[in-house]
Amino acid sequence: MKVYLLVAIFTIVSLRSTCQTQIPNGDFENWTTFSKCSELDSLDNFLSVDQSAYYEILDELNFSYCTPNPSTLKSTNEYTGTYALLMTPTPIPNSTNFTSNVVVLTTSIDLDNTGMPFTGRPTKLVGYYKFTKAGTDTVGIMLGGYSDVTSEDIFYGEFTAKTTTSAYTRFEIDLEYYSTASPTGLDLIITVSNTAGNGSDGTELLIDNLVFEYNTPTSTVNYAPTSPINVYATQNNIHFSDDVSEIHIVDMIGSEKITHGSKTNAVNTSFLNTGLYIVTYKYNEAYFSKKIVLE
Repeated sequence: MKVYLLVAIFTIVSLRSTCQTQIPNGDFENWTTFSKCSELDSLDNFLSVDQSAYYEILDELNFSYCTPNPSTLKSTNEYTGTYALLMTPTPIPNSTNFTSNVVVLTTSIDLDNTGMPFTGRPTKLVGYYKFTKAGTDTVGIMLGGYSDVTSEDIFYGEFTAKTTTSAYTRFEIDLEYYSTASPTGLDLIITVSNTAGNGSDGTELLIDNLVFEYNTPTSTVNYAPTSPINVYATQNNIHFSDDVSEIHIVDMIGSEKITHGSKTNAVNTSFLNTGLYIVTYKYNEAYFSKKIVLE
C-alpha cells in the first residue's frame, strides 16, 4: 500500500495542467465532508493528498482506502475569517515514516486536468503563513497562468520557506510575465516536503488569506484586514462609515470592476453582478481590505 500512496503524491507534484482557473476559495473558508470518506474534511476547489490517495488506490488495487490520519485539515488557528488550511506530512500506512503533502487547485478528480479558469493579469499573490519546521522540510507555493487559446505560459511565480515562523507572516509572490496574451487558466500547488520527497513528524504549515494584487497605485502596500470603519453593501451601493479614498473593487476572477480615487463614503455598484468582491481602500494614511458579498 505504501507504493500506491507514494504514486498518488508524486503524480500530483509533477502535474502540468491543461485547464486552469481563479482562486475561489483562497481564504480557505469553505469546506465539505469528502463524499468517499466521512472522516475527511474536503477543502472546496482543491484536491488533497488524502483524497488523491483514495482514488489512486481504488484505481490500482480496486478497493477503497480512507486514511485514518488526515494530513490536510481545517484549522481554527486562522489569520482572518473562521478557518485556515493546516498541512502536515502525510503518514505512510503501516509505517512510522512520513512523506510529502501537496494541495492542488482543482475541482476535478482527474489528475491530468487540474486548475481552474482565470482571466486576470495580477502583479503578485500575497498571503499569510505559519511554519513549524521539523527535519529538512520546506514549504513551496507555485503559481502559474496559462492560455488554452495560444498554448502559452503567461506568468509564473513561487515562494519557498525554510525556517520556522511562529506568528502569521505575510508572503508575496511576484509574478513574472512571458506574454502579453490574457490567461485563460490558473494553476496553484502548495507543498510541504524535503528534497527526498519525504516529510518529518512535527512539521506543520498554516496558510490563509490568499489574495491577488494588481498594478494599481496601491498594489504594493500592506493591507490590514481590520478597519476602524464599517464597510457594508446595500442593494445598489457599497457604503463606508467615513470618507475613504483610493477605492478598488475586484471580483473573484481577478477583474478590477471599480476604481475611485477621490474621497467618498459610498460607491455605486448597481451594474455589478451578485457575488463576492474584494474592496481595498485608504483611510487615515493606512490601507485596508474587506470581502463584500453583493446580493
